[in-house]
Amino acid sequence: MEKLREADWRKLVGAFIMVAFAVTAMIRWNETHILFFLLLVFRDLIFAYHIATRKMAEASESGSRRIFSYVSTALPLFYFHATTTNNNLMLFASLLSIGGFLISTLATIELGDRIGVAPAKRGQVCESGVYRYIKHPMYSGYVVSELGNVLLNPANILIFVMSVLGYSVRARRENKILRA
Repeated sequence: MEKLREADWRKLVGAFIMVAFAVTAMIRWNETHILFFLLLVFRDLIFAYHIATRKMAEASESGSRRIFSYVSTALPLFYFHATTTNNNLMLFASLLSIGGFLISTLATIELGDRIGVAPAKRGQVCESGVYRYIKHPMYSGYVVSELGNVLLNPANILIFVMSVLGYSVRARRENKILRA
């Protein structure tokens, strides 16, 4: 019973954090009018719902590693404003965001109640939908969508590199947990 209560508590905290990320992304959208931030709002709200209703993990990571995963998820909120006024570049960056978030959204739908921010095992490994073609479509989609921010402002390269490294670490840890 206590294990169940701890799982419920984690779900609520995780969902609350994702709602806070969504509010922050909305503020960033209001400041920058960059489509990427508006798409982050939707991603974070969808994640909040799925986290609140997900299955209990059969195997998961330690607290510090879960914190790392949430920090990695928050990194895209720190991208700088666009410094370009080139409409073609702005359009291309928006198309990258749409394409990347489309891949991630399809992965989210496919995972359903098995989803989480931190790597954990919640049932069978997903091998259908976009997972049939890409091992980590959610992370891949995020990388594609975030690339547009580097095009809009080259100063974003450091955040982009840190974000990609975070996804890489999470993917490796996810592979390890799912093999167990």
